[in-house]
Amino acid sequence: MQQTAVLTPAALSALIRSRALEMGFDRVGIAPVHPSAHGDAYARWVALGMHGEMGYLSREDAVAKRQDPAVLVPGAPLPSHVHTNRWPYAPITSILPSPLTSPITGGRR
Repeated sequence: MQQTAVLTPAALSALIRSRALEMGFDRVGIAPVHPSAHGDAYARWVALGMHGEMGYLSREDAVAKRQDPAVLVPGAPLPSHVHTNRWPYAPITSILPSPLTSPITGGRR
């Protein structure tokens, strides 16, 4: 019988990051899973009817997922996000002044 290696969260993160970069993604983000600090505010927002006609936002499962993302995939240790820059030109920061500088006056905003 073949045994499966158990990776630590740090080793799994490194493996995911490495593989995503090999696949051509420009950035990789990995975060811990924990209950949202804003889950109760979301539940109140729904209770006030702020979701309007978007009923899917008020479903019990939808509220639960926003209160605790671990509900999405039970046991998932690390959600990840990958990004590919599709802007074909130089990074915007190389052609624009500092975001703290006004392009009109040249001074601080």
